[in-house]
Amino acid sequence: MKKSLILIAVLSVCLLFSACSKENRLLPYVSELTENVYYGESEHYSLRGKSGFIEKERAHDGKKSALRDELVLTLLSETAEEAEIIAEITVDGTVMTEKFELNPATFAMNAVFEYRPEVSEFEVTISQNGEKETVTMKSALPENTLTLSGALDALYANQKALVDGYMQNNVFNGEIRAKVLLRNGKAYWYIGLIDTSGRTHALLIDGASGEILAAKDVF
Repeated sequence: MKKSLILIAVLSVCLLFSACSKENRLLPYVSELTENVYYGESEHYSLRGKSGFIEKERAHDGKKSALRDELVLTLLSETAEEAEIIAEITVDGTVMTEKFELNPATFAMNAVFEYRPEVSEFEVTISQNGEKETVTMKSALPENTLTLSGALDALYANQKALVDGYMQNNVFNGEIRAKVLLRNGKAYWYIGLIDTSGRTHALLIDGASGEILAAKDVF
């Protein structure tokens, strides 16, 4: 009788905190992720950052391939076009450096690291013409922002028929791109479901409640 009561108590805790629930079954099919957004500034520099992972060979084909971690730092402050600006971060005692370069698609100056921060705050050293400044990058996401798993749970809860339409023999026949977005201090999740023809079903999800705000097919 005592063992039964203990088992019931353990099961109750699991249900309450979802500690014993299975991993979201869509997670293995995520081929691109932005999971955090950072901002930081010093006397002369202002930076935005985003972190997650991306396919090494990115293709819009509904098939997840090998991934690499990615931290993208974007220089928001104006600089001379010919200026060479270097970003430096230290990861587990190892110094990593990358040069800010122009992204021809967005006209932004980006420094891209193969690194995925698992912290809400980190430091970047910016170097230009022998002068260095430290910028403290802090996560800008509200505390109540859903995790990737939470966003996918909300997606399935609200769009079960849509998700099930991608399933074949209990396997998701496609890939998923997920990006947390920040607008006016509020978080949102963009979720793109891509089938093997390249067709994308794009959804915008409230980053706190999980409500589906918009959905659209993109060809």
